[in-house]
Amino acid sequence: IYVLGLFCLLLCMSACHTTAQTTKNTNVSPNSEAAKKFTARDMLQWEQDFVDYGKVKKGDKREFNYKFKNISKEDVIIEICTACDCTTLDWTQKTVKPGESGYINTKFDSAEKDEAETINVTIILKNKDPYLHYPVVDEVKFHFDIEKK
Repeated sequence: IYVLGLFCLLLCMSACHTTAQTTKNTNVSPNSEAAKKFTARDMLQWEQDFVDYGKVKKGDKREFNYKFKNISKEDVIIEICTACDCTTLDWTQKTVKPGESGYINTKFDSAEKDEAETINVTIILKNKDPYLHYPVVDEVKFHFDIEKK
């Protein structure tokens, strides 16, 4: 237990040191207005970021292709896309250059759903926030209502 405690303490100290170093190198405080204003929407412009499927019968399937444009001055690479188990995802695997477009394709299966829900599709980029150096994260969503018999 002593070794585990020491390891946790060293890990915490390392994380604090890294955060302080990041802030020092960028001259931007994590609480500054510049750091608060940067979002994934500074990089990705969605044609549509929300879809309402309306009433869906249990067992029905729906598909939507979310399209985006890279509006930044740097290449964008999607590292991970996640959603609930009811949704299968496919996305642009290549580097998306400035001005180019990409997609997130969602295939929703309502077989295990019993009530209305809004599903979040989380997109994590390899790109880092220029102020905080965390991965850039965005979301698109879809909603459905289960049709009662």
